[in-house]
Amino acid sequence: MGPKWYLSWQRWLVFKDSIFLPEIRLSEFEAVVFDLDSTLTDTSSYPYKASLWILKQSSENYEDIIKEYIPRLVKNYQLELKRISDGEEYKSPFHCVRDATIATLKEYDIHPKPSILKKGIEQFKSFHVKYSQLQPGTKQVLDALKKLKLRLGIITNSWEGHAPIILEKLSIASYFDSIIDPGTVKAYKPMGQIFQRVLSDLDVAAEDTVFVGDEFYADIVGAGRFGLRTIWINQHDRLLKEFLDIYGSSFHPDVVIKDISELLEFL
Repeated sequence: MGPKWYLSWQRWLVFKDSIFLPEIRLSEFEAVVFDLDSTLTDTSSYPYKASLWILKQSSENYEDIIKEYIPRLVKNYQLELKRISDGEEYKSPFHCVRDATIATLKEYDIHPKPSILKKGIEQFKSFHVKYSQLQPGTKQVLDALKKLKLRLGIITNSWEGHAPIILEKLSIASYFDSIIDPGTVKAYKPMGQIFQRVLSDLDVAAEDTVFVGDEFYADIVGAGRFGLRTIWINQHDRLLKEFLDIYGSSFHPDVVIKDISELLEFL
């Protein structure tokens, strides 16, 4: 039993609550498309820093509130995107973050001054660029994929116009042939038009493309609906079965990994 098979067996032991599918080889495809935040980059600190600033200006109990505030904020932000993907009119990430922040603050009966809210959301935006860092192993993975002559793309649900700035800041912009954010097509993952655009830019078919991301609904369900093969980065040790019970076994990712560096095992 070789090392690759052993790794697959270990993954089956971890994710044995679901159906195990044969692993894939990236060298057999024409393109790999990535999510950005929490996939290629670590952006975990910026929502905390921006939210903490708003809470400090608005509540004496900010230290107690912040402990559970961020998960609620993330949930409300995801609800904003889901409403749009379900058919509501498009609004920018700036306005989605603003409305999710207002909704989350209301859960704590906090109503900040308009000037505080405005400055706080502006800090969300600026902190996204300022505090984005490469995930460990990202550059090594990109180097390996480029050696395979694969076309590389990015689809992000994050701030309009930020991806190229962040990629330049982190010295990896040159790896990518297409960078798509919500403003490009006025859509968010899992909506089909955002996947269609990156495939068009890369001039590849869905079946010849692998999508890599950490958000199950936006990334794995979205890419799977459009016919891409999928690799799920399960960095928070979520149970795959829970997602398959919600979305269906047809959205079982081809590969489940813990972090981006593990892609080197699937070249």
